[in-house]
Parts: sequence; structure tokens; C-alpha cells
Amino acid sequence: MKPRMVRKERNIEPAEVVVSAYEAANHGRLARANGFLAPALRRTLRETHAETIASGKRLRRLLLSLRGRRGEVAARDRKAIRALIASNRVFARMQLGSPGFLHGLWRSATRGRSIVRIRATRQIIRGAQARVYLRLTLGDGTVVKDSEPLVLHQGRWLLG
Repeated sequence: MKPRMVRKERNIEPAEVVVSAYEAANHGRLARANGFLAPALRRTLRETHAETIASGKRLRRLLLSLRGRRGEVAARDRKAIRALIASNRVFARMQLGSPGFLHGLWRSATRGRSIVRIRATRQIIRGAQARVYLRLTLGDGTVVKDSEPLVLHQGRWLLG
């Protein structure tokens, strides 16, 4: 009986992960690009959205509790709470962690899918964290420098 060959997974460098993620997003393959995001990042975005919704409810209840009160202090408090409610609505509409929000993040990262060339110039690895520095060449010839943080998750480098 022949010995079975075990295929050894190649350890992918952080720079390769970032370049692959950017290339996928730049070509509109967002599901593939999202696969390079750390689960903790997506979970944090969802939890932040849920907390934003909850804080909006608390602010509206607080505003209702001020109903009928008179005086400068109550008027100032109502004005401040209304401003907080308005800014809270802006964040709630973003729907952090949703596919639409992630699509917007990738669109922003790839400058509207206008990247012609992606080059990792440097990577720094410190334990389970890394940072990759990029040089992005856009369609109009503009060169943009950017960097991305990565985390080591279950033996794999992911953006986050």
C-alpha cells in the first residue's frame, strides 16, 4: 500500500491576504473580499449597530420624560437630546455590519473600484497582529498610500 500524501497548507503572509482582499473587492467579488474580514470585526459592527438602536430608544424615552417641564434648563436639555437623537439616527441608518455597509467600506477602500495596481510595500508582524502598508495606483495615475491592520485568527491572517 502506498503512503498517502498529506497536502500541507502554505502559510499565507499578511501582505498576500490584503492584496487578495483588495483585488477581489476591486473586481466586485465582495463575498470573497468579505471572507478576508475577521469575525470579531463583523461581530463588533453588528453589536455597535444594536447598541446604537438601543441608545436611540433610551434618548427618545428621556425626551418624553421632559415633556411638560418648563424653564431654561428643561428647554436646554430638550434641545441637546433632540440633537443627540438626530445624530443617532444618522448612525442607525448606516446599519453597521450589514452587507450594504460592507459594500460601502470596500467601495471606499478601492476608491470606487478604480485601482489599477496594488502593491504591498511593507508588512510588520508583532505576535498575532500585523500591519500591511500599501501603494495603490488609481486609474487616473494617482498614487495613494494606505495601510491595513490584520489579526491572526485560527492560524489565518484576516483584516481587522
